[in-house]
Amino acid sequence: MQVLHPASIADALAMLAGGDARLVAGGTALQLEWAKGLPKPRSLVDIGQIGGLKGIVPAGNEFRIGALTTLGALERDATVREELPLLAAAIRATAGPAVRNLATVGGNVAGRTGCLLPALLALDARVESSSVVGRRTLPLSEWLRQEPGGEIIEAITVPVPGAHVRWTHRKIGLRAAFTPSVIGAAGIIEIVDGRVAAARLAVGGGMVTPPRLRRAGPASPCLRRRPAVSRRRLERFAGGDRGRDRRAGRCLPFRPLSPQGCGQRPRARAERR
Repeated sequence: MQVLHPASIADALAMLAGGDARLVAGGTALQLEWAKGLPKPRSLVDIGQIGGLKGIVPAGNEFRIGALTTLGALERDATVREELPLLAAAIRATAGPAVRNLATVGGNVAGRTGCLLPALLALDARVESSSVVGRRTLPLSEWLRQEPGGEIIEAITVPVPGAHVRWTHRKIGLRAAFTPSVIGAAGIIEIVDGRVAAARLAVGGGMVTPPRLRRAGPASPCLRRRPAVSRRRLERFAGGDRGRDRRAGRCLPFRPLSPQGCGQRPRARAERR
């Protein structure tokens, strides 16, 4: 096996076109494949030294995350933790610290089964990529529906949710930590004037490419024409177990809408119960 070191995206695309070649950056996904006995390519195209593919750049009301940015760098970024808490929660639930310091966000997305995908789908992320026919930017949900191969991810753009949102993240693996997800789910609910205005839910796990659950949006019987949904109801809807998951760090509290909280049961009704 030979390792090639392109100096640019164009060089890397030309090397891929040579046949029987795979891209590599952090290499964590490839190691998992080889541990399963999958065949190794004749060439590895190491894109780790190509400029402009790393970094977390605020751009208006969104973040542009270079494809070679490691999960560890995202985890340590205070602005990401503050502005994108759903993504931060998904990162903390992915592998262990040593792997997160190697694994890249581009690699997690390119494999089409990465643990970050449900959260990125719920956040309406977009994928910037290049191929021999040029550059393009697509919603992640659309990009995942297309046939893989022949392109290089340059960045992931993630919009910052508005102030009036609630979110949840849930990952179930074979162990409590350092395990691929058997199933992972993420969701965001936007509240306008005390009512559900939009809901974005996504689920994935195993070798299945995660989809957006478009039929489980605001038209869902659980959400249609409802006032702001309580934490308990939304966690039940997302399949969470709040008592257990808070200890495991997998399902974090929703961002409140007011100091009094949202979706609280009226006092009189609570007293009658």
